[in-house]
Amino acid sequence: MRVASALSWIAVGALFLVACLQRIWDFDFWWLLETGRRVAQEGIPRTEALSVAAEGNAVVELRWLFCLALYGVVSAFGYVGATLIKTAWLAGAFALAGKASASGSSRAFFAPSVLMLAIVASNARLILRPEIVTYLLLALFLFVIVRIREGRLRARAAWALPALVVLWVNAHTLFVLGPLVVTAWAVTETLFAKQERNSARLAWIVAVAAWAACFVNPYGAQSLVFAWQIFGEARESVFKDVIAELQSPLKFGFGYSAVIGLAGLTAFAAGIGLSALRRLDPFLTIVTAAMLVLAWSAVRNIPLFALAAIPFCLRHAPVVDRAALRVALSGSTIILCAFVAWAMSTDRLHLWQNESNQFGAGLAEHRFPLDSLDALQARRLPSPVLNAMEFGGLLMRARQPYYVDPRLEVYGEATYREYFSLSHDDEALRAVIEKYGFRTAFLSLNSPLVPRLLALEGWRIAWFDEAGCVLTTADVPSDAVERALEAMLNRLGEPVRYERAGAFQRVSSPQPYQRVAEFLLTLGRNDEALVLAQRALRAYPHGVGVRTTLGNALYAVGRDEEAQEQFALAVRADPEDAAAWESLGALQATAGEWEDARASLRRATALSPESANAWRWLAHAAAQTGDLIAASDALQRVVTLAPRDATAWWDLARVEASRGLRAQAVEALRRANALAPAHRGIAADLVALLVALGEAEAAKEVVRRFEAAADTRDDDLRTAAGM
Repeated sequence: MRVASALSWIAVGALFLVACLQRIWDFDFWWLLETGRRVAQEGIPRTEALSVAAEGNAVVELRWLFCLALYGVVSAFGYVGATLIKTAWLAGAFALAGKASASGSSRAFFAPSVLMLAIVASNARLILRPEIVTYLLLALFLFVIVRIREGRLRARAAWALPALVVLWVNAHTLFVLGPLVVTAWAVTETLFAKQERNSARLAWIVAVAAWAACFVNPYGAQSLVFAWQIFGEARESVFKDVIAELQSPLKFGFGYSAVIGLAGLTAFAAGIGLSALRRLDPFLTIVTAAMLVLAWSAVRNIPLFALAAIPFCLRHAPVVDRAALRVALSGSTIILCAFVAWAMSTDRLHLWQNESNQFGAGLAEHRFPLDSLDALQARRLPSPVLNAMEFGGLLMRARQPYYVDPRLEVYGEATYREYFSLSHDDEALRAVIEKYGFRTAFLSLNSPLVPRLLALEGWRIAWFDEAGCVLTTADVPSDAVERALEAMLNRLGEPVRYERAGAFQRVSSPQPYQRVAEFLLTLGRNDEALVLAQRALRAYPHGVGVRTTLGNALYAVGRDEEAQEQFALAVRADPEDAAAWESLGALQATAGEWEDARASLRRATALSPESANAWRWLAHAAAQTGDLIAASDALQRVVTLAPRDATAWWDLARVEASRGLRAQAVEALRRANALAPAHRGIAADLVALLVALGEAEAAKEVVRRFEAAADTRDDDLRTAAGM
């Protein structure tokens, strides 16, 4: 038994080490690091200076102490040192949680299993962010309170808690958990304490002191307002729909290790709680239940439940003396820890979960567009910079004036709604460019803004790497794209072939190859795109969207049959891949396979109802099969999603006219003509329909408007209008 127990602890320790040794992958790291520099060199920030969309806005940066510490650690020990120190910090948090409650030798054998589930559940959030302060302090609060309640720590230790709140409120926005946990202690002491009432009195005094400590920060009472604002961000803001960490674990499904671990830990804790129903500790039960609700509401809260569940499970675990059960539990823990640690350390787990992070320390490879940022600065391109939101921290770090970054509390909902509208609204894009005077853009390779900017006069590619690109209206060398492509290919090299990789060989992510392939397709460099798409397939043929990208590249070089085969394989491997269904349907429509095309495109629009292009293809397929009602319905969706698309309105008008709905056809043609007055086809159809309806004067006005817009005289249109 001792050998099995020792091996269990070794396995859990190895799993924890591997789970924590993840490279710096989060884009927020950069603005946190730069905030630390500002605090060190300029003092605590009060107003925003670099972002043109938030210039002069008030800044309430309660994470200033964490940022300062991060800056100091990175300056002294580098990125690798910061990763190692984070690992030690997190080890302290989990150790405190494990030592909070006395479990006794008869229950201690549950500890490795509980810790394993907690680590697996938390693995996606064991990253270098301010939350690690909350993890350690929450564990410390539980350690102090539980030990005081069990008589293993003197009551006066509780006075450390308000002091810790002072540290907490200046390091992370979830500082309110400290006073809330102390308040939960006070409530349970008042309602359930069976001995002297001094314990309740002490708990309430400490709770009041803990709440008062929340005001000990550079912003005073604004701290609580800020905490509520952050809570609202997680529940109701525009961020909720686009930021993964704010979404429920249920949205990710059970293909993710963190969700599997959370479900396992939830079931384990529930089972132990039911077995100890009559002897449940009220304090641990309330705190654990509250953290459970938070965990299932947002991914970023999972470690909070994990840390609370550890002492809860160890406190209430049943006494089991059967050696066979102990051996079975230890054996399963060892096997699972070994498997997960192997998958993490060889980067296979990241591939299976469609992530691109890597095991190790320091910066993640091929994640950050540092080469593009260097090019932007070296060429002294015009400022400010229109940027992808996630790149705001990099530009802040470079002290380059920019558009926006992920700090919702600095910008407000209106700015973010403006930002997100740029991806689909050309007028909004032009307005923002004019408003801020943007002549340079720093975007992700797959940003929908890239083709939109390239379609505008004067915009061109200045540089790109495997993570981002720089566009500008300024002069750039004629060979900029070729030089960037050569440099990028040298960095990427050939991937490790997933299907030939050794058991302990680290595998390659397909995502950098995939991103570059899709970007090159946007630039019309189809042959190079095909090469990169094939490399992505070799890296991991089961990756999300890999076969879709390869299919798009094959289609672009004219290999339609092979492209259709790749799209079919893509939807077979992942029936939820909307892009693959859309591309498959489009190819089937091109080949005249109308019924198959309709089936594929119905699936595409069901999975991605915001895709105007999928609805357009579906309308085309429906019209070809004679289903004009379905075609009309699909085109109504297109013009709703893209109300400034003149061609979509024109298509809708022709379908409505074919149905005999002349009034609806005229209305659609008027919309199309207003958007594109110089489009002769639209003008001709509108003139013909107006004449047929006896609206001769309206038809003549259409002709005059067309001639003015096209700067030409059109005798055929004049004749049709009776002029």
